[in-house]
Amino acid sequence: MGKDDASILGGDDESDVLWTLLEICGFDSEEFEDLVEDDDSSIDDLPELVPTRENLNAQLLDPYSELNVLLSRCEIGYLEFLILGGLILRTGAILPPELKKRILKTAAWETDEWRWKEEFKEERKKALQYFRSKIENHIDGKFSISHIWL
Repeated sequence: MGKDDASILGGDDESDVLWTLLEICGFDSEEFEDLVEDDDSSIDDLPELVPTRENLNAQLLDPYSELNVLLSRCEIGYLEFLILGGLILRTGAILPPELKKRILKTAAWETDEWRWKEEFKEERKKALQYFRSKIENHIDGKFSISHIWL
C-alpha cells in the first residue's frame, strides 16, 4: 500500500505535521491557515508573511530553540523535513546550508519512491524535482512559492 496524493505536502499526515511545526515555531495555526492556502496571493506581495518569516528565522538561528533541538537530535523525520522546506519556501525564511542538504536528501526520489502506488510515481517524481529545484535555488528573504501545498 502506498500513498495516493503525489503533491509534496498533501495528505492528513502532512497537515498534522505542518500544524505541529507551526506551533513549535510559536505561530497561531488558525491565523496561518489562511496564508498557506491563499492561492490568489502574489508571490512577491505577501507582507503578512514577514512576521512569520522573522519568527521562523529566529527559530532556525537560535541553536537552543525547540525546532533546532529537534533537528539536532534527529527527532524529526521525512515529513517534517519536507514541510519545513515548504514553510521556508513559502515565507522566504533563511535556509541554513546543513538544513538545505538534509531537505534535499529527504526529497530525493531514491528516498521517496517506495512510499508510492505505481500510478502516482511519475507525478510524485515531478513534484519532487520541482520542490528540489525550489530548495536548491532558494534565496533567503524571497518568497519562492505562492502556497505551501506544492
